[in-house]
Amino acid sequence: MRPQFQIKTAKLVALVTTLLLTLSFPFYYFVSWQIGIPTFIFGLFLTLLYRLTICFKKFDFLFLFILGLTFSFTVYPPIHEAIHLLFAYVSGVPVSKIVWWFLTDSGIQTPYVLIPATSRNVLLEITPFLLLTVAFITLWYIWYIRKSIWTHFAYVPLAFNVAYSNEDLHLSPIVALALSLIFLAPCFYRFFKLFKNIKNIKHEPK
Repeated sequence: MRPQFQIKTAKLVALVTTLLLTLSFPFYYFVSWQIGIPTFIFGLFLTLLYRLTICFKKFDFLFLFILGLTFSFTVYPPIHEAIHLLFAYVSGVPVSKIVWWFLTDSGIQTPYVLIPATSRNVLLEITPFLLLTVAFITLWYIWYIRKSIWTHFAYVPLAFNVAYSNEDLHLSPIVALALSLIFLAPCFYRFFKLFKNIKNIKHEPK
């Protein structure tokens, strides 16, 4: 059963990678390069890091943790801002400007959707956080009950979702960071165990 599950996972990763790399080009040319480029980057890293999890089983959770970081700093911001944009459109709120990704023509900026201050409301602000939290927790739960190492991928966007949404939730950066570290606690525990095992191996008598 184990090899069969791995084959299914490999096929799914291959399909997702192909989809991401394919979508990155129309995103780039017809929507914004700030969506196309991060989508393409994440597609490449998904293939590379997944292959590393297969080749180096001892460090599989580490590569998936790095993949979670890659996801958080590439395709997560456009998804978050797209949800803001969608709900602004549905609510009839005018949007004067949108920055999809951290890298812009003017340098590095925090992504945002600019709307009039008088049109802001709680639902419009917190909806991306709520929807993405539900999505990531659902994925984490599915992987957890299947005892999959992909849970270590889900921890990172869950943590990043809190830190990234600090202004939407009206949290101070320090509070948002503290809440994020709670989600990352299982990853830190695995890092500690890995470091301890490597240290013990080095000190074993030859």
